[in-house]
Amino acid sequence: MTLTSRTKNLLALCAAFAMAVAFVAVPVERCPAQTVEAAESESPEAEALEAAEESAPTQPSEDVEPAGDGSPEGAADDGAASGEEVDGVQESTEEKGTEEGVPPALSFGSLGDAIQGALERVWVPRSRLTSGPHVRSAFEETVAEASKATVGVYGSGRRVALGGVVGPDGWVLTKASRLSGPLTCKLRDGRELDARVVGVDREWDLAVIKIDAKGLDTLDLSSPVSSRSDSELLPGDWVATVGSGRAPVAVGVVSVAPRPIRHQRGVLGVRMDLGDGQSGARIVEVYKGTGADEAGVESGDLIVAIEGVEIASNEQLSSEVQRFNPGDQIAVALVREGRRLVVYATLSERFTPGPNNRSQLQNEMGGKLSRRRHGFPTAMQHDTVLRPIDCGGPLVDLDGRVVGFNLARSGRTESYAAPVDVVRDRLFDLMSGRLAPTPRDQPN
Repeated sequence: MTLTSRTKNLLALCAAFAMAVAFVAVPVERCPAQTVEAAESESPEAEALEAAEESAPTQPSEDVEPAGDGSPEGAADDGAASGEEVDGVQESTEEKGTEEGVPPALSFGSLGDAIQGALERVWVPRSRLTSGPHVRSAFEETVAEASKATVGVYGSGRRVALGGVVGPDGWVLTKASRLSGPLTCKLRDGRELDARVVGVDREWDLAVIKIDAKGLDTLDLSSPVSSRSDSELLPGDWVATVGSGRAPVAVGVVSVAPRPIRHQRGVLGVRMDLGDGQSGARIVEVYKGTGADEAGVESGDLIVAIEGVEIASNEQLSSEVQRFNPGDQIAVALVREGRRLVVYATLSERFTPGPNNRSQLQNEMGGKLSRRRHGFPTAMQHDTVLRPIDCGGPLVDLDGRVVGFNLARSGRTESYAAPVDVVRDRLFDLMSGRLAPTPRDQPN
């Protein structure tokens, strides 16, 4: 594997930082003695003292047993600190000057210990982080009730999201854009039941799915903070993301009060022919890994409509696509070899080729982000560390009251949740058929 200059520079910087921290962290008494001895030998007083010490009689140690090669055991490790004779040269503690406060030389092993200790002070063990097991276990009582009504949502046999039971006869609220493949819900008691989509709110990226079950524990969505003197959660208040287990998925604090999350322009991932002259947009290249590529758009296709809006030019295609957020799925009508087709493409983020997109790289250092994480009418920001598959479930306060539903992991320290009053207001439309799913909303 060939390392880029950027990678080499990063590795060199990390090594230099570790050495610098280790140097600062090494106690003074473990510094190399050779430096002190050299400094002392430069003065006439030191030379006279050394000559006097050499002329003084020395007594061999009676405690050292000779090893097989005639040298005392431990000489290599301790430098004959006990006063043993090595290769005919008598060394003693006094000669090393330890009584004068000068320690033995810092060995390679002790340097490694110093570096390890420094790194342990810099990198805190995961168990001590807010998402570590010790901290999460302290919130088990807080999430006890809500976890009974939290389920895992699975698509094609793998978990894609969390969900909260909002009706005892099998109504489950979850994150819409995460749904894919044949759906099932895994309940707290271990049962795994088939599910179908009955309502989708694309503005909030919420969906209600239905399972065949009765008498389920449900989440209490009644005004959870109305009895508080401040009437709402404030930045700094503790919150916990609920899972289907005893401990929460993660804990954190409210970072920013509910506010609109701005729209980001989505990208289809195609390059168009600038001089085609036909009505529509002729595609000359499809970028690998983008929504167009995953949807099956091919070079040579003529895009004639986006979400039912007829496309007359390249400019109109760009403007229509940019009305949607990254992570939104849009219907793309195209003509291929005389046949009209409709495919569904999930839009990507606008990207900068190469390693220069520093802000996005920094944002993704803490883990994978949700594809659909922009353009919410309002959302509460908290610093709970989530994975995309942890979105869709409830968020509770220290009293165990549901205060929101997680919408997205948006950054290294940013997660968004829909306030519970918004969720409560949208449930009727989601469950009544007013927001019935379209063909594009049905998982493939």
